[in-house]
Amino acid sequence: MRTSTALTLLIKNILINREPLYGLGAWVSQFVPELLGLEQQQLKSLNDDRVGRALDRLFDANLPELAMAVTRKVVDEFHLNLNELHNDSTTVRFYGDYDEFEQPVLRRGKLTVAIQQGAQQGPSS
Repeated sequence: MRTSTALTLLIKNILINREPLYGLGAWVSQFVPELLGLEQQQLKSLNDDRVGRALDRLFDANLPELAMAVTRKVVDEFHLNLNELHNDSTTVRFYGDYDEFEQPVLRRGKLTVAIQQGAQQGPSS
């Protein structure tokens, strides 16, 4: 199963039902595979390890480049007019306990961002 197929299936699951990774196989078995964009032979390779490896590859990807490629594809596919688009991506919210992420750490060769409570001040101008 291709990485893109596993990630697309995970997104569909999140949107429809939110099963944990270990439950994806059982969740998929409730549907005709073609309705989820799968072929019957792909079902045997669908498990939490496969989806976990796909998530690892997503982490390793150049996310800004990936986001731009997806954005370009959506704009082209749906003939979107961006004349009045305003995208404010400066605010991201997390809910839960993220104590281990209060400081940036190096994970798989990438420096992660810190998750902190409250507004962050940027460097002084």
